[in-house]
Amino acid sequence: MTKVRQLVAVNNDGLLIKHINNPDKEVQLAAVTNNGDAIRFIENPDKEVQLAAVKQNGTAIRHITNPDKEVQLAAVNQIGYAIGYIENPDKEVQLAAVNKNGHAIQYINNPDKAVQLAAVKQNGHAIAWINNPDILVKLAAVTKNGHAIDYINNPDKAVQLAAVSQNGEAIEYIENPDIDVQLAAVKEYGEAIEYIENPDILVKLVSKGIDITVDHKKAYNDILKLDNHLNILAEIKKLYPAIYGELIKYGNKYTDRYVGDDINDLLSMVKKYIKWNILKFINCFKLKLWQRRNN
Repeated sequence: MTKVRQLVAVNNDGLLIKHINNPDKEVQLAAVTNNGDAIRFIENPDKEVQLAAVKQNGTAIRHITNPDKEVQLAAVNQIGYAIGYIENPDKEVQLAAVNKNGHAIQYINNPDKAVQLAAVKQNGHAIAWINNPDILVKLAAVTKNGHAIDYINNPDKAVQLAAVSQNGEAIEYIENPDIDVQLAAVKEYGEAIEYIENPDILVKLVSKGIDITVDHKKAYNDILKLDNHLNILAEIKKLYPAIYGELIKYGNKYTDRYVGDDINDLLSMVKKYIKWNILKFINCFKLKLWQRRNN
């Protein structure tokens, strides 16, 4: 087979080099550039061919005997999982691998803290492969992806808050979250409230974008836009009287009179207000009539 035909063949399918006797360097390079795994059919490939092979397919390093550090780095920079085929990779290679793909840490024996941090910063879920991660590694993982908390045993409050602040839905994986964690979760994503059992009125309101602890005037006006605003105010009055006192400052002089009644909409409130004023008018009329009769 002529060299031209050899090149045509390996440029079309690199693995066809296995049918070529003593391919020269140019044919070898063409083959591994097409398919890195073609290196397994090349006897004693030099470093240039090795590099070309792993740059096309990092896992082709498994066919190379004693690859040097440059070849190792080229392999893991192409695909982090290639580190699984490298015996005793040094720290630089480990870092390159997890920076490419955090999950590559599963193939590293006893990764140090720097490698652990690099892994979870690339992919928070990589913490699943780390035994006894410390608080900094946990925080880095959930800051990258809140759902990574699912792989952390007994996360403390700081980790819980970091997780739900990154993704409110991460509260799904937290057992008995306190109100601070609940509030942080629904603030990040209102619909995360579906994962909270018996949410507090503060949590319910924050899930709707209403924070009654910050801007009382805005919060009060926003509450009035809700259909069941009187019942909401009544619940706030019962559970958080101090906050209620601040909110009610922005209502009219009759508002507090109706809070706590079983009224679910503004129309009912208006009807009761009108009824109260009619009775007041009738009483005034009766008084005037009595005064005339006695003058």
